[in-house]
Amino acid sequence: MAFVTALYAIEKRIRDTSVDERKATRVAEAIPILNAFKAWMDVQLVPPTSLLGKAINYTLREWPYLTNYCLDGRLSIDNNPAENAIRPFVIGRNYVRFAVM
Repeated sequence: MAFVTALYAIEKRIRDTSVDERKATRVAEAIPILNAFKAWMDVQLVPPTSLLGKAINYTLREWPYLTNYCLDGRLSIDNNPAENAIRPFVIGRNYVRFAVM
């Protein structure tokens, strides 16, 4: 959690900066944190079938996609804005489905 907290602290600090500034800050600050996170995962000795083992294996398989946001200042660290934008439609759809039954 410390790695993720550090990454989101960077994002909070650079939220209102230019695209170029976000990219430069991410390259300088976020990539070293991500590399430390990867190094931590690489040395974890947990059974691959455990929940933590599955999470680590999934993260390592998806590593290029996880780190892509650092290379483009236009990208967000997560997809929360998109999730929040569609939530009213999804919640409404579920409500209608249950109301009709």
